[in-house]
Amino acid sequence: MKYIFSITLLSAVFVSGCFYGYTPLVEVTKINPAVQYPPKDSVAVFWEDGATFQKNYQQIAFIEVQGDAYADKSALLPLLIKEAAKAGADAVINVKHSYVTRYSGEALTSIVSGQDNSHEYIATALTGVAVKFN
Repeated sequence: MKYIFSITLLSAVFVSGCFYGYTPLVEVTKINPAVQYPPKDSVAVFWEDGATFQKNYQQIAFIEVQGDAYADKSALLPLLIKEAAKAGADAVINVKHSYVTRYSGEALTSIVSGQDNSHEYIATALTGVAVKFN
């Protein structure tokens, strides 16, 4: 029984690692990785729509969130805020909404068949700069 469970679990882990492009992609690039800030409970968001931003701040990270095939910006904004909070940011400024080309597929099928079985789609993306107020 343990053997069957182990094989089933191992197979599930192996197969689930073969899919790509079906979940949101989050990238955080810290300005100075050596500096760690404690996480925040809340983060303000300032869009790039021309709203004035009058506080002095220090940039701590660049954040990009790309959605899956059906995500819209309302689904991505909580992910952007979550990553900024984990980085210790007080706010995310210059938040921009755009679209990017992403690919989804099954890596194992592509390798075994020797064919590219990926699917191209246009995904919603949000980018912003995580900042600490001075």
